[in-house]
Amino acid sequence: MDISRRLPSILALVSAATCASVEAHSPFPPPGAAALSSADRAPVLFRSVPQFAPLPGKVVGVIVLDAQDAFAAEERFGPAGASGFASGVGSYRWFYVAAEDPGKGDDLTVNVGSPKDAVADFSGVVPATRRTLPRAIREGVCRLAEVEVNGGKGSPADEVFVATRIVPLDRSPEYPLDLSEVVARARTDWAARFHPDSEGVARSLEEARRAALGDAKPTGPLETLREIRVTWLPRERKILLELRTTVANGRYAFGKGTAPSDAAPGSKPDDRGRRYGTSYGVRRTEVLEISPRGEILSRSSTPISLWKETIPPPNQAGPGIR
Repeated sequence: MDISRRLPSILALVSAATCASVEAHSPFPPPGAAALSSADRAPVLFRSVPQFAPLPGKVVGVIVLDAQDAFAAEERFGPAGASGFASGVGSYRWFYVAAEDPGKGDDLTVNVGSPKDAVADFSGVVPATRRTLPRAIREGVCRLAEVEVNGGKGSPADEVFVATRIVPLDRSPEYPLDLSEVVARARTDWAARFHPDSEGVARSLEEARRAALGDAKPTGPLETLREIRVTWLPRERKILLELRTTVANGRYAFGKGTAPSDAAPGSKPDDRGRRYGTSYGVRRTEVLEISPRGEILSRSSTPISLWKETIPPPNQAGPGIR
């Protein structure tokens, strides 16, 4: 079975309309949106193009129970509720696990790490999701675990592998942290410190408005997108957590492909057609390094960056259309 940018065709492919996916009428900037100020110090986990490194036969990493937003942000689409695996710096990987009922699993051929160009065949496997993972892994939003990769043969720099054994590590004597709880606390803290009304954000948002719209006023709505990426750094033996917040506003109209809609302002967006116009906003990312005990080892934030993006009418192709 060929492993490519999409999961095998026998799976139900879905268009992941999640918080991190950029829909055709989304106000949030796609890669390449025009910067209005100095760019962020590039976070290592947020990326628009997938990037992978080889995995050894046994590796410690983070299992993200619901990783579909991260996959969608890189234009990778698969089954609803797909879980992801992260170890080191790179994109989340899809992975397969043994089906509870082997008769309902799939046959899968994957590339393995050694020898070069070798493959391995697996039977009775299914894509990893919260429902198909071992019960000991299903709690929370993410878990630290030791994973056997492709029967111990490892994986080249591919986006898919088979987890033939999973051992939970967090909440253990060697790794006392509760990773889901640590992530939840960090997310709550970051949301309280960076939001549309926080110090500096409103001022930066007004600066972005002037640069994007001049004297024109936004139509709204004011929207906030919060994203998280998390991984385990094997050499440093610590968690890397990145939290990115984007606040967006804009001046929009609605159309259905030929002319702007004259629907009443209170109409549902689906009734008015697709939103287009000029979107602008601010973005900031916080980076945390966390010990196996759950202690914050370091905390840093990028400067607030300003951006704008033109979303063309629905009968025109161009940036902002996905």
